[in-house]
Amino acid sequence: MPPFQIYRYILQEITAPAGLALFVFTFILLMGRILKLVEMVINKGVPLANIVTLFTSLLPAFLVITLPLSFLLGVLLGFGRMSADSEITALKSSGISLYKMLIPVLALALVTSMATAALTLAAEPAGNAAFRREIFKIASSHAFVGLQAQTFNDDFAGLTIYANQVDERTGVMEGVFISDERADGIPSTILARKGRILSNQEKLTLSLRLENGSIHRTGKVQAGEYQTVNFTTYDINLTWDARP
Repeated sequence: MPPFQIYRYILQEITAPAGLALFVFTFILLMGRILKLVEMVINKGVPLANIVTLFTSLLPAFLVITLPLSFLLGVLLGFGRMSADSEITALKSSGISLYKMLIPVLALALVTSMATAALTLAAEPAGNAAFRREIFKIASSHAFVGLQAQTFNDDFAGLTIYANQVDERTGVMEGVFISDERADGIPSTILARKGRILSNQEKLTLSLRLENGSIHRTGKVQAGEYQTVNFTTYDINLTWDARP
């Protein structure tokens, strides 16, 4: 048998289990995110196209881990099967040494290393940036659409927002009531005449700007202590809890 056919046969024995392992390992890692993303579709009305984009953005970060592991498992399973069927002994008897058998393995290892390096240096950072942009896009659209008048909204981590009136065209809220539980042990109640959600496209941040209101909180040290702070303008950084 020509050496080229032997090399191709060894590559087939390695790539078949390696490909299956890559699929299984990547799927297992994605399972930790699937439930959260499905919840975004069902409960928060996020379009399925956005979820597919999020999955695509997450894949490079997972492949950086699963690709080398799958290659290692493919080599172990491939040569293990060949050894169990005495194929390695037959190849040695025909004049093919172990060093020659390593040629296709080293070639595949080089390809795997280059692919992992490309994922680590380019694809993963780009995927993370795309993931943050997509999350910001979803959070921005959901924030403007999800805030309804006379409805308690708890989509933002640690905050429950209520507004008597919401202008659907401008997004301006009137008669704003907020329960702020972001600070451990010091819950706050915020009242404001007006408020609106502002988005920063460059920094990918959302904030809620309140006007003409007051902050009410109870003290943490002394029981019965009560604090009131009046403000003309007050900004609250928003964190959408839909992030996987």
